[in-house]
Amino acid sequence: MWQNCVNSGLVATSCWTGSFLFNSLCTNCSTITSHCTACTNSSGGTCTGCSTTYFYDSGNAVCSSCITNCDSCVDGSTCTTCTSGYYYDGSTCVACSSADSNFVTCSSSSVATGCIAGTYLSNGSCLSCNLLNSTWTNCV
Repeated sequence: MWQNCVNSGLVATSCWTGSFLFNSLCTNCSTITSHCTACTNSSGGTCTGCSTTYFYDSGNAVCSSCITNCDSCVDGSTCTTCTSGYYYDGSTCVACSSADSNFVTCSSSSVATGCIAGTYLSNGSCLSCNLLNSTWTNCV
């Protein structure tokens, strides 16, 4: 865990990412608070970043959970990146398939970015593959 040492490795002078220097030893950021992945040396270790699906709550000095199906958030109610297959509607991460049963991934309730088998993506919509469709070559 030590990045640089003095006296043949007995005393750490700096540490790898994900740890901080405290009393000449490298200490893992997760010892500050559960799910902490980035930290600084200040005040014996201060968490500055949390693992996916968590945000740093500075008021309580802990990593707290994002809303359900949210991979990245700024606080406990504002999602910045929903889990794949979900979109943020302003308050929750909603399954794309609930917007349209042909959607696999989407950027909103009306714009698909990926479609189920048997359909193809065209201008944000999932269109059915069939022999009567002139663009059937898009269905592989």
